Amino acid sequence: MSSLPHESFLAYRRRRYLWIAAGLALLCLLALWLDEPPFGVIRGDTPLGYVLGCIGAALILWLSWFGIRKRRYEHGRRPLSGWLSAHVYLGCALPVIVTAHSGLEFGPNVHLLAYLLTLACVLSGILGVLAYRRYPAMMTRNRGGLSIDEMLNQITGIDAECRTESMNLPDRVNQAVHRASHQTRIAGNLLQRMLPALQPCATREALRVAQAEVQSIGAADSAALRRLIGLLTRKQTLLEKARSEIRMSTLLEIWLFAHVPLSVALLAALLLHVVSVHYYW
Repeated sequence: MSSLPHESFLAYRRRRYLWIAAGLALLCLLALWLDEPPFGVIRGDTPLGYVLGCIGAALILWLSWFGIRKRRYEHGRRPLSGWLSAHVYLGCALPVIVTAHSGLEFGPNVHLLAYLLTLACVLSGILGVLAYRRYPAMMTRNRGGLSIDEMLNQITGIDAECRTESMNLPDRVNQAVHRASHQTRIAGNLLQRMLPALQPCATREALRVAQAEVQSIGAADSAALRRLIGLLTRKQTLLEKARSEIRMSTLLEIWLFAHVPLSVALLAALLLHVVSVHYYW
């Protein structure tokens, strides 16, 4: 998963594209106020409606080009902060423009579909901005300087220590540690990745068994059991960090797999909208 540029793209060049997007939206609203459409109804097939439609269509195509620019950035070309800032702010202006173009005159047809897909794309984009500004920093803090591979290596090492410590402990504890070593899963199905608390955890169960055994075990085994509890606690902490990392990565991937198909669907609906307007109306 590629990350966004570290520069605050929302504040790029003193929020240049925020002012451009706001000015464009206000200009469209001003044009509607000054225009006198037939019968006082705003329609997409008036001269102003066509102009607004052309602006909206051009903006959709330009915003879609961002995906290509993003891949060029990933291959080492120029920084993407300016394009990303423009993509976000001009994308937020798009609903104003397409609503002004439509005049809120809808029916059960491809035109309504194109409008709804526009709103869905913009909404998913806003959610993506919020996610990408929040989760990468949270993931960095969560890792504490460790990578996922380093966490897994530490967990593997702790498993070996736990098996050694549990060899002379009661069978109930030894079996729970064995299950924790062989049955613990960091990632499960999609729902379990998003909600780690729903995932069964053999390590959590082994820790519960070991803690319950403290009161009944003899003094000779007490030190080994307490060392085992400390190891299982460390392992559980690492598991929680790894699962939290996977949860946030999964949420970012879900957003990506939603926003891109919505954008492709919007382009298809836009094409159908333009063709139907020019050839069937």
